[in-house]
Amino acid sequence: MPDEEPPSEELDLARARDLEGRTRGPWVRRALLSVLGLVIVLGAIGALGQETVTRSAASPQATLDLNAPTVLRG
Repeated sequence: MPDEEPPSEELDLARARDLEGRTRGPWVRRALLSVLGLVIVLGAIGALGQETVTRSAASPQATLDLNAPTVLRG
């Protein structure tokens, strides 16, 4: 194996290789992913969003029930 070059003077080996000073990073990522997961779960169970109103129309031949929000957003 040929001789390896020494690391650059600008490179901080303790931070780049040994990950010193990066103890908060994983916890910040975990917290952000947890918040995103919570929003997804709340949306999936129907806790987020608009309330809906049910309107009905009937005739001798058929009945129509419409369940929709009162204001539609684009």
